[in-house]
Amino acid sequence: IDTMVPVAYVSEGINPASIRSCIVTRELENTISLEDLWADSEVSVGLKRKLINKLALTSKKLHENGVNHRDYYICHYLMDKKTSDDDSPTIYLIDLHRAQIRKVTPRRWKVKDIGGLFFSSFDIGLTKRDVFRFMESYSGKSLRRTLEEDKVFWQATIERAKRLYLQDEATLPEWI
Repeated sequence: IDTMVPVAYVSEGINPASIRSCIVTRELENTISLEDLWADSEVSVGLKRKLINKLALTSKKLHENGVNHRDYYICHYLMDKKTSDDDSPTIYLIDLHRAQIRKVTPRRWKVKDIGGLFFSSFDIGLTKRDVFRFMESYSGKSLRRTLEEDKVFWQATIERAKRLYLQDEATLPEWI
């Protein structure tokens, strides 16, 4: 997973419940959050597809390795602007301070992460086909197979995204 590179860390205290800590990282230069990218410009179909695939594969890698983010929104991804024309643009995942690490990521945390990612993407011009592309890449299965075998997971994920969205909005976007 591409993320920030730590260069210094300091910790104060002994009691785990009251330890104070700080981390300093290298600056991520010439980047733009995916939220701002979609809000500020017209993203080409090619770049959109590459980013969806990259987000899905990164999400899959996190979850397969026992990590869940807990604040998993598109604003926590920064794209290196120099790589926007590459076959696989570089995106950095940030704000990992609340991430949880276990041997296996529980289903409920996968649902929360992917639901949050979907929710934060509702207003950026995605289509159902874009969501299907994400599902295929994330699951590593054909769309038909993932919709059959992982139906409960995807239903729970979409419902989570809808609930989050309707906390601030009166109606869902038309494409949902």
